[in-house]
Amino acid sequence: MRAILLALAILAFTVGCGGSDEASEGTTTTPASGECESVDAPEPREPESKEAPTEPLVDGTDYMLAFETSCGPFTITLDPKLAPNTAASLVALANDGYFDDTIFHLLCQAS
Repeated sequence: MRAILLALAILAFTVGCGGSDEASEGTTTTPASGECESVDAPEPREPESKEAPTEPLVDGTDYMLAFETSCGPFTITLDPKLAPNTAASLVALANDGYFDDTIFHLLCQAS
């Protein structure tokens, strides 16, 4: 579980700190116009433990995670062939609403 959250934090940091305005393959970005919107942080949630998914993802299906941020939305495409367990865990957690209202703190501002 911690590995998934760490991976998401690294992903958010990487997306926010990319050196190019062009989107890499599998990533869609929408440039923010102006500055980011200021939002209040939600209350911290209690730690919880989730069971790992037991069913593999459906072959031939595209799985994407959509992020809505105060600086604009972006979408990433998961690669179940490259990381089947990670992709299945992220899909199960997202479908469960686990990441709803999650705050990521970026240490830099995208140019």
